[in-house]
Amino acid sequence: GVYATYKEGQKSYFTAETKDGKSEIQIPDGTSIAAEGISEDIRSLVVYPIVSEDTEAWAWFLACMNGKGINFAPYEIYFLNQNGEKTSAENVMITISMPQSMKNPAVFSLSSSGNLKKLSAQNSGGGVAFQTDGSEYYVLAEETAPAVTPTPAAPVNPDPVISPTPTVTPTPTITPIPTVSP
Repeated sequence: GVYATYKEGQKSYFTAETKDGKSEIQIPDGTSIAAEGISEDIRSLVVYPIVSEDTEAWAWFLACMNGKGINFAPYEIYFLNQNGEKTSAENVMITISMPQSMKNPAVFSLSSSGNLKKLSAQNSGGGVAFQTDGSEYYVLAEETAPAVTPTPAAPVNPDPVISPTPTVTPTPTITPIPTVSP
């Protein structure tokens, strides 16, 4: 026979039961993740905050983000149904409140194949709120302002050359010579 023993890993998953379509998790760094609008067949909210010490996952998230922002906070967020099976959820409102606020927060969903999608997000009392799209991975990031390329102004000639105004010489009128008749 083959035997296996359970050895706890470094990953810290946080779970919270759902009640009346809501659930909230407080993780040790002070971040709060709240969910509402959860369907009745969902039993628990599960959150795994991806940290830089999880080097492979962290590198994957950074590569997928490819310059879309700074100060990343990636999360694996999913739900467990009544049978304890992992399930994603769509149209659940998630609010992430972090101890350090971001100046220009943006939220992205990330598929397991690496496809990135920016979600509509609203600032919400020291946090950011967004609606899930069925993905398991979400990244909260501080969006950098796009680089503004200045539009060059028309060149200005500091010493314009002024030409003298041309003078008009009147055209002489020619008077015909009278003819003499014999």
